[in-house]
Parts: sequence; C-alpha cells; structure tokens
Amino acid sequence: MSESEALFTGGAVTKDDIASDNFVDVAGFYHFQVQEVIPDLATQNQDGQPKTPVVKVKCVVRHTLEGQSPVGKILYHDLYVGAKGGGPPPQGSQKNVYTFLVGMGVMAFKEVDGRTIPVDAETGEADVSVTMIRKCVGRHFIAKVDQEKDQTDVHGKTYKGKFKIPFSRVYLPGSPEVEKVPYNKAAVEADKSNGGFSGASGGSPPVVPDDEGF
Repeated sequence: MSESEALFTGGAVTKDDIASDNFVDVAGFYHFQVQEVIPDLATQNQDGQPKTPVVKVKCVVRHTLEGQSPVGKILYHDLYVGAKGGGPPPQGSQKNVYTFLVGMGVMAFKEVDGRTIPVDAETGEADVSVTMIRKCVGRHFIAKVDQEKDQTDVHGKTYKGKFKIPFSRVYLPGSPEVEKVPYNKAAVEADKSNGGFSGASGGSPPVVPDDEGF
C-alpha cells in the first residue's frame, strides 16, 4: 500500500462526532429543534455484515434547565426503519417511528375504514418515507432524555449508556403533557413568524424528495 492510498473511507465522521463533548450528557427535559435528518438506509456495513437501516434525527438544545446540558448541545435520535439485513422493521420499531412523527405534528390520527391510524397531517398519506421524516426539520419539540444502562461486552469492557429519548416520546411546546416544562418561546415564535413550524399551528419546512417508505 502506497502512502497516498486511502487508509479508510472519508466522510463518515463529522465535526460533531469528533467533538464528543458537544453532545447532551445529562438526563432531563429539554427543548429541542430538529436541525437535520440523515438517512442511512444501507442494510450492510463496509465489511458486508448485516446492519439495521436508520434515519438519524439531529436535534439541537434550544432551552435547558440548571445543571443540564447547555443550549447548543446535540442529540441524535435514531429511527430504525428496517430490519437488520433488510426487510420491514419490527413492530416495535415502527411504533417508535409513528410515536415520534405524531408527537412532532408531522402525522395525525385519522379514521380510515373504521380504524384510527396515523397519516401525514398534510397529505393524508399513511406510508412513512424519508420525505415525510424530513418534515421534522426546523420543528421544535419537548422531550425527556434518559441515559441507558452501562453495557459490558464479552471481553469485560464496560461502555457508558447512551443518552436517548425513551420510546420516541416527544411533544410540541405547550402540549398538556409538558405544559410545566419551560422552553424558549422567543425562538418558537420567531420561527413561526418566518413561516416555520413551531407548534400546534403554522407551516412546515421545505421537503426534499427521497425514497419510498414502509
């Protein structure tokens, strides 16, 4: 191998990944805004081993409480949209996706053929796609972040538990479930006045066409 030959594939690591201290690392309630939606739909890793397709939702803290991670910290929320190695996602994964999208106001419940199901709040479409998930970009939400239990591998090495949004439970600012949780009202109202989606009313951010859903 020559010195000019690539040692590994570039582009997989971002500035945020390198700056590990830039992530939410304290449990509690936060006001987040979705900054980016990053689909990774491959069903195999670079070694050819099966992997689970995921859509990563990059969330930035807009308001916090004393003793918690400060404004500007980042949390990646994973939405698993397929089975490991290919095929439709397990029911639990699908439920988490629907819970997240309904909580964000992207989907809403509608009665269809005698059944109440989640559909796109704007189009009535029931299938979930990356295009639909991209509608989360720019939206504000409140969520509780918990830390998972530490994990120990077969070699006895212990890894700190990740900080995650349990069961994808998110709420629009001002929702009854989180009415006592403070949030950055100025940021929400500013986005609303600029045509962004900020809560129970307003428009939605631009949608970039993408692939089919499940």
